[in-house]
Amino acid sequence: MTQPITARSATDLLSLVPYLLGFHLDRGLVVLVCTGRSVELTMRFDLEMFSDNPVQVQARFCHLAARFEHPRFFLAAYSADRDEAESALAILEQVLELDEVIESVYTDGKHWWSRLCDQECCQRVPCDTATAAVASAVLAGSSALGSRAELERSVQGPTLLAQSQLLGAYTEASDRAADLPDVLDRCDRVAELVTTGLEQAGLGEVEACELAKLVDQVGPRDEAWLLMQRPTARRHAALWHQVVGLVPDKWAVPPLCLLAAAAWLDGNGALMGCALDRAHQLDPDYSMLGLLEQMRVAAVHPSMWEQIWPDSA
Repeated sequence: MTQPITARSATDLLSLVPYLLGFHLDRGLVVLVCTGRSVELTMRFDLEMFSDNPVQVQARFCHLAARFEHPRFFLAAYSADRDEAESALAILEQVLELDEVIESVYTDGKHWWSRLCDQECCQRVPCDTATAAVASAVLAGSSALGSRAELERSVQGPTLLAQSQLLGAYTEASDRAADLPDVLDRCDRVAELVTTGLEQAGLGEVEACELAKLVDQVGPRDEAWLLMQRPTARRHAALWHQVVGLVPDKWAVPPLCLLAAAAWLDGNGALMGCALDRAHQLDPDYSMLGLLEQMRVAAVHPSMWEQIWPDSA
């Protein structure tokens, strides 16, 4: 989300979590890291992590939180098992001062219960998925898929049947790329295709496959990466999401990494993670993948992009 969204209550913040994650969550623990009036980082933890290695979770949480000046935290645990959720919340609360916690809540998806306030107004409060905050988020272009599994499926590429129907596009794309042996010519063509894709909200099948084939080389790939800017990151992500959905596995890793890079710039850590996970399955030694995975683990803020590449501001 790049436009200001106003949340006035725990109900509002809970309603926004799916739009911050990119999908609806029914099990897990979410932490919103806030500074001033802004959500700087959204973290999601599997509940198993708290029972398997609570000290490691606490250490990772503290490491990430230490990057922010005077942060405050909104904690929300989702589960049908209240004891499991509250145990996880307690583990994080142990490393926080009380005044650092905006709210700590358990939710079963239908109601929420505060761990900080035992008054009736904060116990078994109905969840509202149609708050004014959600309306503002949707109007700003945010969306939330039904589950993380649905998000994962969106980066899996075409089925074998779809690939058979795209053989003509693959052949034409390969021929076009072969007609541009010079790296600088390929970079120019990548810039042209990306610009067109952003302006037209997508490319034709042949052009999208051609783009994937061109970024197989490092120079053209980096040209596409350096064209990204935070204000247009969502459109870049949409373009590379389209490309990933069309190309076979052997062409997919560079587009997946570019999708992850654009998703990171857009603050969409869930999409970034799904794209990187599939890229890792296909080619764990790919160089750009390693860099992006380090950025994900360190929770590098998208604002760092302007420092890394000032011309992108």
